[in-house]
Amino acid sequence: MNRTNIFVNMGPEKTLSYQYVNEEVSIGQDFSYSNIINCDINNSVFEDVDFTSANFDGSYLVDCKFTSGKWPRTDCCSLIVTNCLFNKIDFTLSTMRNCDFKNCTFVQCSFDHIALSGSNFVDCQFVDINLPHCSTYLNTYMHCKFEKCTINSNFYYNLMLDNQYIKTVFENKLISYNYFYLNGKQLFDIGFGNYEKEELKEYLINYNLLLNLVILELNETNDIDIALIRFIIAIKKLLGINVSIREEQLQFIENLLQYLLEEKKISAVTIGETLFHVQRLIDYFETNSNDPYLKCKNTLNLIKNTLYFAFQDIGQNTSYLFDANMQDTERIVKIVYDKEPQIPICEIINEIKNTLGIKAPNATQIKTESGSFHEWITCYDSVLGCLQLFITVLGLGYTIINNRKNEKNRIYELPETQSDNDSAQMVDVLKKALSKQKITPEFDQTIQIIIKNDIIASKKFRGYSKSNIYSIDIIAKNS
Repeated sequence: MNRTNIFVNMGPEKTLSYQYVNEEVSIGQDFSYSNIINCDINNSVFEDVDFTSANFDGSYLVDCKFTSGKWPRTDCCSLIVTNCLFNKIDFTLSTMRNCDFKNCTFVQCSFDHIALSGSNFVDCQFVDINLPHCSTYLNTYMHCKFEKCTINSNFYYNLMLDNQYIKTVFENKLISYNYFYLNGKQLFDIGFGNYEKEELKEYLINYNLLLNLVILELNETNDIDIALIRFIIAIKKLLGINVSIREEQLQFIENLLQYLLEEKKISAVTIGETLFHVQRLIDYFETNSNDPYLKCKNTLNLIKNTLYFAFQDIGQNTSYLFDANMQDTERIVKIVYDKEPQIPICEIINEIKNTLGIKAPNATQIKTESGSFHEWITCYDSVLGCLQLFITVLGLGYTIINNRKNEKNRIYELPETQSDNDSAQMVDVLKKALSKQKITPEFDQTIQIIIKNDIIASKKFRGYSKSNIYSIDIIAKNS
């Protein structure tokens, strides 16, 4: 594409719409109060350019450099920005929503009093950025690098996913207002130790911030399964004492849920258990309604529907795999755990086998070793299909059989997650919710067996969790 000269003849209060801009250089020009609408701006340089109170709407910015520019009071909506540099740009009092930034760098930019929401930053760098007074909600930062940054004020309900933090400081309370996925690192690595944790926990308790207590625990343990359930139970407790739930808190849970589903980080069991608690909450307040519930009812139903369709999708795509035309051969499976599960795996596999009417000998444990806990079981290929069902429904991430078809009261503690009779009720709720859906019968039977045996998040999966299972391998018969 040839070089264009569109910005050369443009001044303040002008509108530029549906234009392709390439390899332009603008130095010291005034584009204040301008409108940049659905434009495609590429390989261009803007130095000491004034975009004060400009409106950027639905445009693409690719391989551009913005240096020492004025962007105060701009309104940026639905921008897609890739490989761009923003160096010493003043975004004071700007509004930025529903924007996507990828491989962008922000150096010594001012975001004072910015309203930033619903935006995504992927593989971006932030250098020497301070957020003393801002309103930054419901954004996602993934694989980003923060260097020499200070972040405080209203930096709330963002997803901070596998980022790098170098000489960067967060205000302590923000650890309970944002989800930090640190990919194996600890909160201590971003300057948040035991003293800070206890001080923050006391603050959250004093101000009845129960949902933020759940976020704090999630950041400590990264136990996403139990956190999802506790979020719902906490909401029910708060609504029950007539406390309003902020919309951004509910949207944060929805955003977190969507991320976990996209990354396949939660199992059908956790989805089903969370759906059960959401349905129970809704059923209760439909007959015991109050203003806080009516205020958040629509978003609760959005969360419910997200769970419902995710459960349905897994249920429709999970099936028993065994080629009846092949010889049913005996196999040995070695499983390595951190600790021995509370219920033997052969009992579960054989219950699935019998329920599905598979004619084969039972799976049998042949030996164990301690240290961590190692066990060897023997079973036939047809029964391995039952083990694969168990693994798949629990979302453990192992594939031992390939799918040939489709390669105002004060609240002091985190809420309890399950009463003794919840398992039977959970099965009934899931049956009712999915009665008209095309769920494979083998998925349906497997998840009922799993729930009946309390192999669920609120029981720490009775030992069948990703954190407790190190490996599952089929080994040679004589090994």
